[in-house]
Amino acid sequence: TAYAEEAQVKFFSIDTATFEMSEEPFAQVKSGKEGNFEVKGISPESPYAVVEVSGKIAVDAKNPYARKSPFDSPDNSLGWTTYRNVVDLRETKDVKVNILTTLAASRTVGLAKSGITFAEAKVQAEKDVLLALGIRDSLAAFDEVSYSQKLSSVFPVFIMASYLFS
Repeated sequence: TAYAEEAQVKFFSIDTATFEMSEEPFAQVKSGKEGNFEVKGISPESPYAVVEVSGKIAVDAKNPYARKSPFDSPDNSLGWTTYRNVVDLRETKDVKVNILTTLAASRTVGLAKSGITFAEAKVQAEKDVLLALGIRDSLAAFDEVSYSQKLSSVFPVFIMASYLFS
């Protein structure tokens, strides 16, 4: 997981007609010890949502290959960061939020506003992010990669983006 304990997780609705994000979250939780979070019993008006996670990034999430040092900060974190993902709640039950989903989030919404379907917008936004990074290959979806999933085809891009944009 990317986040240290107690990251703030907010869910914002996206209007199905205008694809504008609500100003107030429809759900909020804090992450647990492993950085995971769970939301139950919500019925948002829209199937589309922005999931926003804000908190301290754990050192081993920034560079999962790094060795622990005696000079690491006592709380084992680097600094405050906010990551996002745009999801279709009808399709997504296990939401992953990372640097790649953050880079694609606003592009997804912009493409959906232009008239293509949400699913097409999400796929195209990920392709656009990869092209911007100079990658022309087709890789796994951004929200399928996790910090512990080093075998994913998109994991090297994930690490590169973490260094470039964190």
